[in-house]
Amino acid sequence: RRVYVVGMSAGGAMACILAVRHSRLFAACAIHSGLTYGAAISPMQARDAMRSGLAAASIKNARRLMRESSESEVMVPTLVIHGDRDTKVNPVNADQIIEQLKARAEFIDPTAGALLASDERLIVSGGRTYRQQDYTQRGRIMLRKILVEGMGHAWSGGDARYEFNDGAGPDASRLIVDF
Repeated sequence: RRVYVVGMSAGGAMACILAVRHSRLFAACAIHSGLTYGAAISPMQARDAMRSGLAAASIKNARRLMRESSESEVMVPTLVIHGDRDTKVNPVNADQIIEQLKARAEFIDPTAGALLASDERLIVSGGRTYRQQDYTQRGRIMLRKILVEGMGHAWSGGDARYEFNDGAGPDASRLIVDF
């Protein structure tokens, strides 16, 4: 109930894998600038997914893998954060993660019905604006997508002295803790 998994980029992809494959171990997941579960089975597929999102065949394979995952009876609430100017991992991946996890939640508990999307909110925080949208099931937030305007492939709100950190914000660490 108090173990959380968080990662950025390849670590975000790993966080997604862990949350799907070992869902009973985690209270929540945060994927910052990552890829979907089952996005690739080769380095070339991973590169292509990073550049332009999953191809139709990869989406079909990822859905199959998702349904076959060993602990598919639990959905881990997940926060997805991405910069809209990310040139390393295309922002379309954030949408694909959300779509994949929506389908997973609806597959795990079909009696709960479809996840309901809130209106997208525009929020100004720190030096950047971000768009936030929540997806609920039975009144509980299951997914949240945050798209940070003007940010590339970097930890939002990180220490700008280091590579892959953007000090302008919003503070991804705070967003994750609040989620």
